[in-house]
Amino acid sequence: MAPNTLWLWPCRGKSYTRLLQLASVSALALYGWDAGIMGGILNTPQFDRQIHAASTDVTSFISSGIILGDIFGCAIIAPLSWTVGRRVSILLSCWTALLGIIIQTAAVNSTMMIIGRVILGLGNGAISAAVPVFVHEASVARSSGTADDRTTKVMWNIGLAVSAISIVAWIGFGVYQSPFQNGWRVLLASQAVFILVPIVIFHGVLESPRWLYAKGRIEEGDASLERLNGKTLDDPEVKAQKAELIKALQLEAEDSASINLAAFFKKDTTETKVVRRIWISWILQVGRPFYGGNLITYYGKSIIGTLHFSTDITAVVTAALNSMVTLGVIISFFTVRHFGRRDILLFGALVQTSAILIFTILGTLPAHLTTNATRWAQIAMLFWFEAGSGLSWIWMVYLYAIEIVPTRYRGQAGGIGNVGTWTMAFVFVYSGPIAIKDVGIKFFILFILGGSIVTLLVYLFVKETKGMTLEEIDLLWASEDYKARHQDVLGLESLESLYDKSGAESPVSPATKLVE
Repeated sequence: MAPNTLWLWPCRGKSYTRLLQLASVSALALYGWDAGIMGGILNTPQFDRQIHAASTDVTSFISSGIILGDIFGCAIIAPLSWTVGRRVSILLSCWTALLGIIIQTAAVNSTMMIIGRVILGLGNGAISAAVPVFVHEASVARSSGTADDRTTKVMWNIGLAVSAISIVAWIGFGVYQSPFQNGWRVLLASQAVFILVPIVIFHGVLESPRWLYAKGRIEEGDASLERLNGKTLDDPEVKAQKAELIKALQLEAEDSASINLAAFFKKDTTETKVVRRIWISWILQVGRPFYGGNLITYYGKSIIGTLHFSTDITAVVTAALNSMVTLGVIISFFTVRHFGRRDILLFGALVQTSAILIFTILGTLPAHLTTNATRWAQIAMLFWFEAGSGLSWIWMVYLYAIEIVPTRYRGQAGGIGNVGTWTMAFVFVYSGPIAIKDVGIKFFILFILGGSIVTLLVYLFVKETKGMTLEEIDLLWASEDYKARHQDVLGLESLESLYDKSGAESPVSPATKLVE
């Protein structure tokens, strides 16, 4: 069967994977760029005059509008990425986001702005779920020296995306100081660059080989695998990769054949603990907003403003605060090689929770004990929080929560998990300024309690996966008896026999056939 694209970029191997990396980084940078923009232009005179966003309620909904769209975008992409493929899902998501960017840039009032941001969120939410899945499944390295290749890819993706927050935060500071009345429109329009890059690139690349093999499109899977490696199937390493992928898919189909909605509320009877792994993935994704990072990113300027510093100092400190996330990610490039996923998640959890705890305690001191020093100490805790977030949770969740889920459910688990992530983010970002206005700094007690609970769950349920391929991770939760019984797995021919000559799925599903 011919590749599922009209044209292909003339590159293979490392140059091809770098092209995919560029597209993925650009797509994921959209959210970071948007968060940095909104944190900088909200409550500026130029923006408020044209959009009529002076009230707290309107500001809250403009900020959280993208997150509301994210929720529905993730929900839609969950089944879609398995049905039409990872690549097509990403393209549809990017075109949707581009439409939202156009509407919000041209907005003349708060209603039009909110509509544009919700549509932008539909695309962004789908991108945040689909792109990490594609990055994981395009990582086909097998040797021990490169088995953790996808870690580096995810770190670059999230790291460069996060750096967008830092860059645009300083640009936003410039807009605040500028007399140019439409500077904020230029910033919003600049988001289109991050979407046009993946649109152009993904129109000329092949689908994930794991998804193609899972769908029985063997010839297309071979072509994708060859292009990623820059070698043909005659090469022993590529041949071994294909065999490992096929075997893993067969085991997944066999072990997950009986999974339905009810299975998620019963004892996990699957031999590789598929249901438990999906639950862990969801807990990590839904738990991330409970540390308070979304609120600080969007309303860092407002939070710092409550400490009664001058307007100029608040603007500078806000821009510097967003730069701390990037600093944390840069440091993580060195620490990830020496520490495992579990250790990094636990360390980041403790840093974030302790920072919010100290920030809250200092903020609730009696007036006679509150000094300039205690206010600067609160800012130091926000800096410590953002650095810890960049060092760990802001990128590690995307890596771990996706890699532990089998191929068959990777897109759905990522999509549904992101629905939970964005739902909680929406609640906190929308209610944050209102709650802070009503109850003050005590609102952060919610993040102290929530972060502590999520940290305990990580300690109890997260297993180490450092250095493992996706196929090795599938067996991490399996018993030794299960591993022994599946040493000899059905060959490639048995998978191909489930499909007709044209590559279409047979009436009997792969999972059912393999079990039989």
